[in-house]
Amino acid sequence: MGTSWRARPAGPVVLAAVTAALLAGSGGSGVNPAPPLEARVVAEVARGGPDCLAREVLLELVGVEPAGSAPAASRSGAVPEGFEPVQVVLCRPGPLSPVEPEPRVVVPTVPAFPSAPAADASHDRRPTTATVEQVTLAGDISPLLTALARPSDAEDGRPCPAVWQSKPQIYLVDAGGGAVRPRWPVTACGFLRQGAADALAQLEEVSSVDLTAEIDLC
Repeated sequence: MGTSWRARPAGPVVLAAVTAALLAGSGGSGVNPAPPLEARVVAEVARGGPDCLAREVLLELVGVEPAGSAPAASRSGAVPEGFEPVQVVLCRPGPLSPVEPEPRVVVPTVPAFPSAPAADASHDRRPTTATVEQVTLAGDISPLLTALARPSDAEDGRPCPAVWQSKPQIYLVDAGGGAVRPRWPVTACGFLRQGAADALAQLEEVSSVDLTAEIDLC
């Protein structure tokens, strides 16, 4: 099934939440391993602007990749030197809605010999529409940039909880419309460092639009 892209006027604001899901196993490297301090990757500038329906962004938001050939997100990482953001775009997860199947006309046939009924592959797939709210934030983004510039902790070999934590999915946008996906500073177990995302709450929401994409829940 292909990916369906469409926009509709913004609906009620959906409260952002940090999603946690239990995963099997635990170990010294943790479920969300932190990158080594010396391996700070610089984020790629997306000249086409932010895209909250990019494959990696949607996977982080809802835990499932979109169906079809969704575009790949720009590489996340440290804010490039000389990049001067003027606003922030927050990708916020919305509800999941089942897609109603189209009615099919079945023509009865009489087989020449009895045979086992053919398996219906449609029952193995559950098409669902995922909604993402693309919110534009404005205000003093200096505290956010300071928080993002903090280094991540290196892995120290201690066991980590077997829990997955979703990180806020944001784009920093400059005056020319270019956008970067910053990488959040994390602990040795891959969780957000305390207070890292607090600066987001200080920004003002100035506009939003709801976007949808089809995903397959198998």
